[in-house]
Amino acid sequence: MKFAFFPALAVLLAACTTNLPGLAPPTVAEVEAERQGRLTRVDEIVAVRYQTTDDGVVLYAMGRTPRQGYFDPQLRLIERRGNTLVFEMLAQPPVEATSTGTARSRQIIAALHLRRSELVGVTAGTVVSKTNQMTVRGR
Repeated sequence: MKFAFFPALAVLLAACTTNLPGLAPPTVAEVEAERQGRLTRVDEIVAVRYQTTDDGVVLYAMGRTPRQGYFDPQLRLIERRGNTLVFEMLAQPPVEATSTGTARSRQIIAALHLRRSELVGVTAGTVVSKTNQMTVRGR
């Protein structure tokens, strides 16, 4: 009796892997498109700094969101103004309602590595939010 149970269980479990039309897991491209569509600028830039690396710099920005739960912070290049690279700070809003919380609890940090080849002629970096912007200059 025990042995007849296992083949039947195997057949049932094998059917679980069948992808019915419309029920297949999303592709990487579909997930990325949805994620990009939900990104929003943070409310405020709190701090900007950079750290030199062997092959360029890492630009760090701390931003404040309107409520807790924002995630996946990013810095996205939006333009080059002369010798300044201008980035916007974006983040994914939470899916469910969250509380406002304290200002400190709504801070998130994004970082972006820039290679030396991307920094030719660049002397400053500006990060913008919905309400303000901050600039850091190279030494």
